[in-house]
Amino acid sequence: MELNVEQENLAEVLQSVRELLRDNILPRLTDLEEQVRLLRKVTWPVCQGIREKTQLDDIQSKKDFLRDLDLDEILLLLRLKSKGLLFEECHKLGVPYRSNRKGEHDTPTQGTP
Repeated sequence: MELNVEQENLAEVLQSVRELLRDNILPRLTDLEEQVRLLRKVTWPVCQGIREKTQLDDIQSKKDFLRDLDLDEILLLLRLKSKGLLFEECHKLGVPYRSNRKGEHDTPTQGTP
């Protein structure tokens, strides 16, 4: 496969690559990310609920799983999994706790995992 581009065709090739990225690759990537997010939202709380005996079981594997997620998604997953000891679980995970009340914040630890 020849990947060399002659200088006079460079602008045309770059434009084609931009269009390919914008029209095909980025929309598909966005769709795949949304599918993963929805699958995580449905499966993780159930699977985690089955695996653990208490909410604070296996904190290290939870940290590893949640490490690359944004704070809102982490809190959503934890809320979906259980309603009980959310504050303590967030504290153990090193995730700032936010209550359900708008504007009310309580941060038990510094930073995120």
